[in-house]
Amino acid sequence: MGGHSDLLAGCAIFKHKQHYESMGAYRTFFMSPLDPANSVLLLRSLRTLHVRVQRHNENAMAVAQYLEHHPLVHKVIYPGLPSHPQHKLAKRLMKVGTFRTSLYSPCASVIFI
Repeated sequence: MGGHSDLLAGCAIFKHKQHYESMGAYRTFFMSPLDPANSVLLLRSLRTLHVRVQRHNENAMAVAQYLEHHPLVHKVIYPGLPSHPQHKLAKRLMKVGTFRTSLYSPCASVIFI
């Protein structure tokens, strides 16, 4: 969540209470509340999260489009590209896109970006 490399925080979400309770002692070590200083850092980062995700998606699309036409790249697997076999499904499910891209190149079998 933090976009400034100065924070380590997360959350655990459980659908069923028994899953939460099964965590037992792990809750004591890993699920402690944030201290006030880190809470302020997290709040600051959440304010810019929407902009950072938007930029990640725009950059991923630009990279995927560039690589799709690169002579050393055989295939780009990116759901945001119209050439992807499940592009329509991806557009329906992912309103803002995804920044995970795979490609096939003679230098390596699969490269994840």
